[in-house]
Amino acid sequence: MKKSLHFFVFLFSGIGLIVSFTSSTNEIKISLNEALQKGFIHCKSSSTGSFNGQCVKLQLENNTIRPFQLFIPAGTLFHPSDPGEQTLITVEQQFISLAPSSNKIENIHAYCSEHSDKCPSSGSYFTIGTNKNPKFDSLFVFLKNKSLPSSQQDIVWAITDNTPVSNIAMDSKSLREIRSFLCKLTGQEEVNYSMDMATSINNQGFIEQKPIQLKGFVNFDVPDSKWIHQEVYDENGKLKFKSNQAFEIPKGTSDYTFNIGVKNWNSGKYILKLKAGSEVIETYPFKV
Repeated sequence: MKKSLHFFVFLFSGIGLIVSFTSSTNEIKISLNEALQKGFIHCKSSSTGSFNGQCVKLQLENNTIRPFQLFIPAGTLFHPSDPGEQTLITVEQQFISLAPSSNKIENIHAYCSEHSDKCPSSGSYFTIGTNKNPKFDSLFVFLKNKSLPSSQQDIVWAITDNTPVSNIAMDSKSLREIRSFLCKLTGQEEVNYSMDMATSINNQGFIEQKPIQLKGFVNFDVPDSKWIHQEVYDENGKLKFKSNQAFEIPKGTSDYTFNIGVKNWNSGKYILKLKAGSEVIETYPFKV
């Protein structure tokens, strides 16, 4: 008896494993919108109180005895119930497994597509829509099979609000390729600098962004080695910044990387001048 009992438990466990494996491979892949339209599921979408990242909460209910793999395509829109708040957009395809006759809560990634509107208030509800902006369609084709950078929000705003592409870092080849693509898509000028921004939400719920650090690079030729310092002038020709120390560059071609703190600077055009004494070696315009 003891031996057959052990055999029975083993057999039962084996069946359990087979059922579990078969169930996962038989998930029906379907888009969130199609599953809703066909009545297979119910879904309430609401805000977590943020404007990017995992800021959309989905409360899902499977009305069937079938398991689903729901996919939320890039370009899915979440329209707020308050027209003064931001519509959010997904930038990558996301998946959610939903077991038969089950309920599930899942947060998904989405990003603000209306910089000048209020951040969605926590708990407010969304209706689900689909992107109709052809620029986003081009972006999604470009990003296909690429690793997505952490600067997805700035990518979205470059398209929806024409914010500067220079707000996207340029630390890697992939980021520089994205910046170049966005400049062609939006008609912005390509520049060799990036601007770190401090982003916050004010008491009224609006997004505020302030520049804090300029990072860039420039290359130039000099016939002889020189001691260089940097100066920055505003558009009226007023000296805004002068480095305290000079550095030596060798004869020939040099690559120069600069970092300039611009916190509390006025918005406008500036020009960086690399100088050897009073001699201007190279100039580089930028905007704050």
